[in-house]
Order: sequence, then structure tokens, then C-alpha cells
Amino acid sequence: MLPTIVFFNNFFIDLLLCISTIFSRRRKLRKLRIIASAIIGAVVSVAYAFMPAVFKVLTKVLLAPILTITFDKYKSVKDYIMSLGLFVIFTFVLGGSVYGLCHMAGIDLRGYAVLGVLAFAIVFLEGVLWFVVVKKPNSNKTYYDVAVTYKGKVLWLKGFYDSGNTLTDSFSGFPVVLL
Repeated sequence: MLPTIVFFNNFFIDLLLCISTIFSRRRKLRKLRIIASAIIGAVVSVAYAFMPAVFKVLTKVLLAPILTITFDKYKSVKDYIMSLGLFVIFTFVLGGSVYGLCHMAGIDLRGYAVLGVLAFAIVFLEGVLWFVVVKKPNSNKTYYDVAVTYKGKVLWLKGFYDSGNTLTDSFSGFPVVLL
């Protein structure tokens, strides 16, 4: 029974970490790759308890890079490293949040109550990501069609209007436009 709980718990955590990483990079979700990555993470988590010390160290070092290379396609090494960095950051933020919340609430990390704390931390992480990636970038952005005339030629562009711009010319008092 315990290996099954460990498998499914880690499967869903890895699944959400993969989705969070891809979502924050604004990439296309590749369902089979994400599921394969979560399965690899879950299987390794069950096998981890039975590994010799040397393999445990190797697992700690190599698991995040293996999961990251599995859950998405990358155009370059830099692209891969960006996703790996985000995946590791999200993992540490989630783990640190669970550890801190359990410590503050006096919850034993080996008990089942930690699953509730974990669920809360995941929902909070996903909410923050949704706000930062989806909601916040769309607010207060207004684009206008702008005609720029230079030497008799008109060039039509999209311009961003920043309503918070308070830059003014001290001589005339008119607003200053920046391109």
C-alpha cells in the first residue's frame, strides 16, 4: 500500500511541477512527454528507498535534468537550462513551503496531514503562476496604431500607451513621447 501512495503522490507532484515549468515558459503542453516525465519521477521515488547510497546521490543530482529533458523539446542548451532552472526553483519553493508550513503548524512530515499542506502549497503556487503569467501581463496594456512620418514617408506601427508616464517638458509643459 505504501509504495502505491508514494508513487501516486510523486506522480502528481512531478506532473504539476512539469506543467508549471512549461506554463511559466509559455510553451505548448506535450501531454505524453509530461506524463512520461512524471512516471519516471514516480518510479524513481519508489525505488529510491531501496537504492544504495551511491545511487541515491546520483539520483539527487541527475533526476531533475532527466525529468526536464523528458517533458519538453528544446531549441538550444540555453533553452533547456532555462527550463531546468525553473523546474528546480519550483521544486525548492514547493518543498520549502511544505516544510515551513508543516513546521509552523506542528504537523509531522511523516504523517498524512502533510498531503493536505502539500495540496494547499500546490494550489497556491499554481495561483501565483496564473496571476504572473496570464493575468498580470494583460492588465493595463493598451496598444494604439501610431503613424510615424519621416522625410515624407509614413510608417504605421503599434504603440504602447503607458498611462503612468508623467514625463513632461519643463519648458513647454507638454508630455514627452519616447520611442
